[in-house]
Amino acid sequence: MNSPVGEGSSHRKTPTTLLPRPSENVTREPSTSPHHIAILLFDGVEELDAVGPWEVMAHWTGNHPDDGWAVSCMSQDGLPVTASKGLVLGAHHAIADAPPLQVLIYPGGDGTRRLLRDPKHLEWVRAQRATVPLMTSVCTGALVYAAAGLLRERPATTYWAAMDELRGLDPTVQVRPADRWVDDGDLITSAGVSAGIDMALHLVARLAGPERAWQVRRGIQYDPQPPSDKEDVMRNHHVATDDTKIGTSHVSFPVHDGDEPNADAIDQGLIRSVDNEVQAVADQVARCRQMSIEGGAA
Repeated sequence: MNSPVGEGSSHRKTPTTLLPRPSENVTREPSTSPHHIAILLFDGVEELDAVGPWEVMAHWTGNHPDDGWAVSCMSQDGLPVTASKGLVLGAHHAIADAPPLQVLIYPGGDGTRRLLRDPKHLEWVRAQRATVPLMTSVCTGALVYAAAGLLRERPATTYWAAMDELRGLDPTVQVRPADRWVDDGDLITSAGVSAGIDMALHLVARLAGPERAWQVRRGIQYDPQPPSDKEDVMRNHHVATDDTKIGTSHVSFPVHDGDEPNADAIDQGLIRSVDNEVQAVADQVARCRQMSIEGGAA
């Protein structure tokens, strides 16, 4: 199965404990005992590694409670943590007070380097492996999983600059540097930072179906269109003060004499913008049709 957004891969093994299938966990009545997803917080966690999946999961569980899932954040002692770039994040509960988990999301960040050398923490991670049906990681959270022995002889990915660290921690890991996420059944790893959003949307599709994942993606208005290469980044940065916004389209045009864009440049920018909008709509329609086909096949 591919994720609703981004490039991922599935190399699934049969989980030791099966998660509910979408047809089993979508009910007519609100769930009184929701399946629980927890995001682990710790000092030095990368902000978007945790907040990106939180946005996806909270939008899903909050807007579709009948699906029977809930999400919360936990820290070692239940106290707030200071993230990698200084953002203070609060936890809903301490690890010891967390409800039984069906899914654990382990983010990355500078703080993982300390944790992957902490024997007590690694023992806790191994204990989660024995009881939590689905373990997931974002970015360098995979390094902690590798240090705990969870990734032995399994396919996985991590932040692009940490691939060698992953190999060094466990040479048996089948590293997938080109994948946004890797689904290996009872364990999912994702690439760095923003890739956690893609992995979380894939997780929604897996737990509640692709139609629900599409609804969540639409709800959080996640439709990334980043510059395709370094030249685009440099060009967009150079003309940032000369951008013109018309409606919902963002039009950029090159700088000309006197740093003022001429009429021809504006016209060309508008044409490109309209073309991009038309293509975006066509892409969305195609994705909806594909999801409908996949949903019917299931």
